[in-house]
Amino acid sequence: MDNALKFSMNGGRIVCEIFSTDDGHLIVAISDDGIGIPRSEVEKILTPFYQIESSHTREFGGAGLGLALAKELVELHHGHIEVESVPGAGSTFRLHFRNAKH
Repeated sequence: MDNALKFSMNGGRIVCEIFSTDDGHLIVAISDDGIGIPRSEVEKILTPFYQIESSHTREFGGAGLGLALAKELVELHHGHIEVESVPGAGSTFRLHFRNAKH
């Protein structure tokens, strides 16, 4: 959510949805219409200390740990993170959590 706020322009749109699937899994989806992420960077952004090098991302600083920690926490709950992004059009991060009974 913090990255959606940081990388969306003033007046940008951020949507957070929480829903369950037919098999009882929980999905938390956070979408924005911000700067987006180049396809070549999508997998890398979930690794510790990795930051996309651009003037806009450097403007906000950070250690490159937020998404890596989010990934670790989701995986500790037997889930995974799915990322869809289009440069210049925004990103969607989906956190998938397995039903504990399955």
